[in-house]
Amino acid sequence: MRLLQEYRASVELLRIELAADSPVYAPVLEAICATLPGPSPTSRAEAMALAGPPPVEQVGLEPFDPRLLPLAERRSGARRELAEGAR
Repeated sequence: MRLLQEYRASVELLRIELAADSPVYAPVLEAICATLPGPSPTSRAEAMALAGPPPVEQVGLEPFDPRLLPLAERRSGARRELAEGAR
């Protein structure tokens, strides 16, 4: 039950989409959502609002580690350094 509540927004979105596209399978998700506390969202927008804001990346973004840059940029940088050193 905890897992269903944690991912309720996704389950509700799936229920809404199945009701629109595959009415044969929709009753299965409707039955599952009926067991969850509170009313189910009636639209896609309501289900998305139930999900809340998307998560924000917190790990390893700044400062940018030069080892993570694409290889082509590192090669061109090395060429520049060699050219500057030859002057």
